[in-house]
Amino acid sequence: MCSRTNFYSCTYFDESFVSLTQEDDPEDVDYILSVDQVESDSDNFENDISTCYTEEQKLIKENKFIVFESAIDTLINKLKCNICECPVDPDDIVKDLSNGTVITITANCTSGHIVVKWSSQPFLGKMPVGNLLVSAATLFCGQTYSHISQFAEFCNLQYISHTTYNKIQRQYLMPVVQHTWSLLQEVELKKIKEQNRQIRLAGDGRCDSPGFSAKYCTYSLLDIETQRIITFVVVKVTETGSSSKMEVEGFRRCMTLLLDMGFRIEVLATDRHVQIRSIMKKEFPEVQHQFDVWHLCKSIKKKLTLKAKGKVAKI
Repeated sequence: MCSRTNFYSCTYFDESFVSLTQEDDPEDVDYILSVDQVESDSDNFENDISTCYTEEQKLIKENKFIVFESAIDTLINKLKCNICECPVDPDDIVKDLSNGTVITITANCTSGHIVVKWSSQPFLGKMPVGNLLVSAATLFCGQTYSHISQFAEFCNLQYISHTTYNKIQRQYLMPVVQHTWSLLQEVELKKIKEQNRQIRLAGDGRCDSPGFSAKYCTYSLLDIETQRIITFVVVKVTETGSSSKMEVEGFRRCMTLLLDMGFRIEVLATDRHVQIRSIMKKEFPEVQHQFDVWHLCKSIKKKLTLKAKGKVAKI
């Protein structure tokens, strides 16, 4: 059961969401996020976010381009040594392509002096900014690594490995998502407390795959008045022993959490889940339980479509 004391453990993204099929790259050096960048007063969410907008924000907004290797070679070969003014030796140019989206070039002149050591993008610590940005863009636009990496492969575009993507997601992106969600949730719950109103909720669960092979289920409760999610929990199949029980467990945790925090729930609309209907009668009888008309219409449409395909419906 989820109570107020273990609230954040109930809503935190479990790191097992990120499946690592390989060992982490030992050459990947972490870019450590400063705690000062993310800890702030949640009374003003916009001010919270703006505290993080320093040099990193400039890197995000800066224009990026796809540059062909031949174009880079043309520029490098036009350089001259500052020491002896000899041209770059085309046979003494070292290109490092082992660090994801970045290329690092060391060019020497015909006399052996280093003319330039250049990288195609800035670094945060020892992490190329591009590696972090493409990982964030992939996750936040709802795509998967396999889709984006296939796009990069078709274009012969340098891209990060799956291991690097998973590591960046686990260490940087998910904590940012969790922190942002916690701030927004705190703001929404505080508003409800200040208004001293009863909540009218709509709830539903969503599994990571259909049928009885689901591994995770996310159950969410939406405040109908504000149209905002005010709480959700993620349930793993290992916690319930069966994928069919995950939605029920997620529902129970969400309801218990809000009630333990002192919120008054007036109405809850859900689908016609048999076990949830039973729990509402036994454990939450003071809450009016209604059925979501969308689910009802979907069920009727499904039955009518099935009937229309039968022999009786044929002309």
